[in-house]
Amino acid sequence: MLILCFILTSCTSNTNKFDWSSGVERIAKDALNTGKVAGISVGVALGDDKTFFKGYGKADLEFDVSTPDNAIYEIGSVTKQFT
Repeated sequence: MLILCFILTSCTSNTNKFDWSSGVERIAKDALNTGKVAGISVGVALGDDKTFFKGYGKADLEFDVSTPDNAIYEIGSVTKQFT
């Protein structure tokens, strides 16, 4: 996920000219096609402007629930890697 953030922020210095939706969609679909993830939520904020928020894939495979744009993930002890 951090790689995705880096790629998106380094794509352009002028964010007004970059089409967030097509770039994010391509990267998210590529990640889903690997079969290693079921769902992805992407949020892009520039200052106070919430530029782009979208969910891709499934939040729940058993009940075939799509990932919502405003999904909240429990990350547990994964954050220990960053401290």
